[in-house]
Amino acid sequence: MRPLLLLLAAAPLLGTAAPGQQSPAPPGDPLEGAAWLKIFQIRSGFPEPVLLSEAEVNALLGSVQLTAFLTEQAGLTGVHVRLLPGEVQLTGRVDAERLGAVLGPFAPPPGTPPQPVDLAVEVQGAGGSGTVTILRGTVAGMELPPDVIAQAVLGGLVGLSEAGRERVRGPILAGEPFPLPTGLAGIELRAGEVLLLPASP
Repeated sequence: MRPLLLLLAAAPLLGTAAPGQQSPAPPGDPLEGAAWLKIFQIRSGFPEPVLLSEAEVNALLGSVQLTAFLTEQAGLTGVHVRLLPGEVQLTGRVDAERLGAVLGPFAPPPGTPPQPVDLAVEVQGAGGSGTVTILRGTVAGMELPPDVIAQAVLGGLVGLSEAGRERVRGPILAGEPFPLPTGLAGIELRAGEVLLLPASP
């Protein structure tokens, strides 16, 4: 699946099990448990829109599953989001080695610890497709061009689209449409919440 729900939305990103798979083991955090339940509802064909609160989205991002995914695939840790209409404001830390690949001689020296990152990300989803576009961002307090941040962060994410039994993998490209996860037709970001729209049966 392409996150992000990424994010984050996970949707990065939201719902990492394929149809037929079991849901993750019940988490200790009630918010996380309620959020996973909603994700599996819509992925299993629940016909009504599903509303996730900002707190539930952040609980998902702090889950074992998505923490590992974001760390391994995007070099992001300590991710927290604020939801606005059509936009996600993301804070966390990014692996300094990710920056080295795109900043060249201006990159942090080897051994530099993860750096604070603040991003404003536009997330859209309709008709079974979604787009993720970095609008602006800073790393360690320094503003960087959105395309540089996109290469460092989104370049490591590998999306997963499902076509029957086949799965097609490919990098997420900023602003380029990608298929939403099974069962999801659209995503509507609001202030403090996100509405997941179900696909037609």
